[in-house]
Amino acid sequence: MPRASRMTRVVRRGKPALPSGTGTTLKASYRMNARRRRLTVTALFSIGTIVIGAQAAEAQSATIRVQPLGVRQGVVVGYRAQSKTVIVAIPSGKLKAIHSLRAGRTGTRVRIRGIKWGAPVGGIKWFRAPRGIKWGIKWALNGTFSSTLDPIGTTTRARIRGIVVARSRTAIAVATKGGVVTVITPMALPAVTGSRTINATSAPRTGSIVIVPVTISGGALRASAPVSIIGTAPVVPVSGAISAISSASRTITVDGTSDPILPVEVTMAVPASIDITSLAVGDEVVAVAQRDNTGALRTTTVSPNESFAAANDPAAQIVAPPPANPVTIGLLNGLVGQVDAAVNAGQISDAAVATAAKTQIRAARTAAGDGDFPASITAIDAFVATIDAGRAAGVVAPATANRLRRLAGDVRTRLVDPAKR
Repeated sequence: MPRASRMTRVVRRGKPALPSGTGTTLKASYRMNARRRRLTVTALFSIGTIVIGAQAAEAQSATIRVQPLGVRQGVVVGYRAQSKTVIVAIPSGKLKAIHSLRAGRTGTRVRIRGIKWGAPVGGIKWFRAPRGIKWGIKWALNGTFSSTLDPIGTTTRARIRGIVVARSRTAIAVATKGGVVTVITPMALPAVTGSRTINATSAPRTGSIVIVPVTISGGALRASAPVSIIGTAPVVPVSGAISAISSASRTITVDGTSDPILPVEVTMAVPASIDITSLAVGDEVVAVAQRDNTGALRTTTVSPNESFAAANDPAAQIVAPPPANPVTIGLLNGLVGQVDAAVNAGQISDAAVATAAKTQIRAARTAAGDGDFPASITAIDAFVATIDAGRAAGVVAPATANRLRRLAGDVRTRLVDPAKR
C-alpha cells in the first residue's frame, strides 16, 4: 500500500474543508479515549478521478487530534515570540501553550475559540457525534495546541499550576509542554507549618507539581500566597531554543528563559538511540525528560515547535525507546558495584582485564538505560568473555568469575525477554 500523502486541512468556523476534485467521497469517524479524555477525528478521503500525469488516484488519510475544551476562558501569563506560542492559564491554573497569531499582553483575559463539534457540516456525515462535547481544541503531537484567542478583558490575578523546571531563592520557573513562565516568590511568604506549602528558602525541586496564585503587574508574575507542592511529575517538559549541543558528552541545552530574573537553561542527556546530529543550535523544540538514577535529566522525546504545523508533523517527532525497567537497571548497578569491589579487593589482578571489564559492564548499563537492548546484550557478552579469559589466565579469582558470570547471566536473561527487560 503506498504511503499516505499529507493533506492540509483548513478549519474555518469549525467546518473542515473538503478536498477539491471530482468523485470525492468522505467518511469520518470518532474514537474516544475515556481515560485521557482525548478525541481523535480520523478522516479518510477517497479521490476517484483525479489523475496527475500518469499516476492513478491514491487514497489519502489525515488525522486531526482534538482535545475536549471544557473551559474556554483563561488568562495570558506568557508569550514566546519564536514559536508564536501564548501561555494561557485556565481558572484551575493548568497551563496551555497555544500557537496563535494574536499574542495579547500578560494579564489579558481571553476566550479560547477552539473548534465546535457536532454542528451539521455540508457534505460531511459524522457517523457518531461525540456526546457532551461541544468544543474542542486542535492538539499537536508534541503536546501544544492551536486556536484563535479572543481578548475579553484584563485582570491582575491568576492561578498557575505546572511543573517546576528551574528555581532560585527568589523565583521558580513553571512549565508545560511548549511554554515556561517565571513566578517571583518573595521571601516574605512564610511556609505553613505542617503543610506542603513552601517559601523561597525551601523552593520546590525540579519535577515538583505546584500550584501558586499570582498577581500580574508590568508583565511580571508574583506569588500572592505560598506555593503548594501537590506531587511529583514522572516527566519534566522542557521548551525553548537549543542553545548548546555536545556530541562528545551527548547532551543538549535548551534555553526557555521567559524572564531575566530567572534564566532557564536545562541540560539533558541524549540517548544513543537519538541521532544528535539531527538537532541544531537555535532549533525551537519541546522536549520531555526523565530523571535517571543519579538525578540527571535524560530526554525521551524531542519535537520541533516553531509552528503548529511543525509541532504536529509525525515525521519530525524524535522519540527514544523506553529504558530498561528499574529492576533490570538495579541489577546492572549491582553488577557494576561487584566488578568495582572485585578490582579493589585484588580479585581481578590484571589492570587491562579490570579496565575492560569495567568499561564493558558500564556500557551495558548505559545502553539499557537508553533502551538499546541489543547493544546492552553485546556488551554483557563481551564482559563475560573478558571474565572467562581472565580466569583462564589466572588473573580473575575462580569464585569471583563464577559470581560475576552468574549475575551477568541473570541480567542477560532479562534483557532478551521483552516482558522482563
